[in-house]
Amino acid sequence: NLTMNDTANLIISGGGSFSNNGTFDATASTTGKVSFSGNGTISGTTTFQNIETSGALNFGTAGTIAKEFTLQPGGSVTANSPTYLCPAATLTYNTGGTFSRSLDWPSVSSGKGFPSNLTVKHSTAINFPMAGSGYVGHDLTFQNCFSLYQSFSGASSACNVVGTSG
Repeated sequence: NLTMNDTANLIISGGGSFSNNGTFDATASTTGKVSFSGNGTISGTTTFQNIETSGALNFGTAGTIAKEFTLQPGGSVTANSPTYLCPAATLTYNTGGTFSRSLDWPSVSSGKGFPSNLTVKHSTAINFPMAGSGYVGHDLTFQNCFSLYQSFSGASSACNVVGTSG
């Protein structure tokens, strides 16, 4: 069993994995996070309050975000999208430069990969149409010099803020 409290962080090195074969309890974690400093893999049924990655992260078949998932420079999602819990879960792009969305925010209007909230910040430009139309359940927030390219490279896709509970 592993319990995260308050502001404690769990840092997983590049190439590392998080395997939950028992109980992982992060409900008492206010601002603490699980941080992948490079590529990583998650296995087992796990709900994260706050998680971030600086590499390609595979959420496995049962990875869930309760509060915030942050993509840092070099971060991406590979193989499996996370489940974002509504209405509180937020997908945050903090990558800087141009980022081509994929399994982090696929073209789905419910279920795995459908973010309840989305934040783009710190000079991040989202190459939006790469994965088709995008759907957000509640809030779409832009902070500190952002770009959302809806017609990047000649393609075009809709961005839909649907106002749903997931």
